[in-house]
Amino acid sequence: MGLRNKLAIGLVTGILTLVLTSAASFAAPAQFPNFFYGDATLDGAPAPVGSVVTAVVDHNTPTERHYVLNVSPVGKFGGPRYNQRKLKVGGDLQGNIAHGSEILFFVTSGPLAHGTTLTPAGTGVFRASSWPQIIRLSLVQN
Repeated sequence: MGLRNKLAIGLVTGILTLVLTSAASFAAPAQFPNFFYGDATLDGAPAPVGSVVTAVVDHNTPTERHYVLNVSPVGKFGGPRYNQRKLKVGGDLQGNIAHGSEILFFVTSGPLAHGTTLTPAGTGVFRASSWPQIIRLSLVQN
């Protein structure tokens, strides 16, 4: 094999490496999860242990996603310390949700069925962020 062929193969290999590396850098950025914890009230009283806090993304659509965390201890879901569980919404391992997607919260005595017509708990609408957030909520479900 001549010097000319070796140079041509080296040049093609270098160009392919550059193109493939550039294409990977334009891929969608990783979606970080949002974390929630706080107080949960159900029917006017602190939610009992075993109640479920559900975060719903894209509510009442074919792409609706549920993220759940059980209430424990009474009236609490998750906690602020690093070693306490939190309600994880989104992120690569749980299926990406689009930046800015609406997140609705529900407190129920059991699992929330897809397409439920309950009024969302709490006040305000949360939007999924492309950066990790840890947010404390007080959820009231009547």
